[in-house]
Amino acid sequence: MLKRFIQLIYLMLSVLLCCSALSCGHQSTSLMLSVKDDQYDFDSLRASLESRLNRLYIDDSQIDISEASGSAVEISIKGRTLTQDEINILVYSDTLCIKNSDGDIVMTSEDFKDCSIDFDTENSGGKSENGCYVKLVFTENGSEKFKDLTREISSEKDEEKKILSVWCGKDLVLNPMVTSTIITSEIMVTGDFSITECRLKAAEIFSAINPLPFLVEVKNE
Repeated sequence: MLKRFIQLIYLMLSVLLCCSALSCGHQSTSLMLSVKDDQYDFDSLRASLESRLNRLYIDDSQIDISEASGSAVEISIKGRTLTQDEINILVYSDTLCIKNSDGDIVMTSEDFKDCSIDFDTENSGGKSENGCYVKLVFTENGSEKFKDLTREISSEKDEEKKILSVWCGKDLVLNPMVTSTIITSEIMVTGDFSITECRLKAAEIFSAINPLPFLVEVKNE
């Protein structure tokens, strides 16, 4: 238990140091977003954008979002230069779906409430080298649907039939294998991804689950 606790502290410090490194110096990001709706509500759009930036480990104190002329929104971020992957997640407009091994859609964004990066403090299930995993939280209906789905596919004799794929639009984000019936309201998906990769996967899925209230695109990068 002590070993796992020390490992968790080490991992958390790694994330904090990574974020601090990105925030040092005079790095910054300035983006102009074009809003595809002349009657958009600025407050609701700003709240959605801020929640996505928070999932990228950007603090509210670093964020300044303001209205600009011509149905546009300007975003300024102090101490952080966003990568292209992070910018894509910020303006993401596709939805989430889970497919079975035959390629059939078996769950959609409406079946999920949240997604985040978390750490396995008790080494329970999964073999994540970095101790991090993607945590998916279901709605009540989604939890029942996933329980029935995992009951069905976990009994398959063909190992390939036990694999589910998590898609954000055309992007394959996760492809976990199901080995038993899952009856909880949340699951953790482990893999051989780094902490940064895990954070980006969780942020992308969060954006797919929680679409922006208005379609936007980057005017300048």
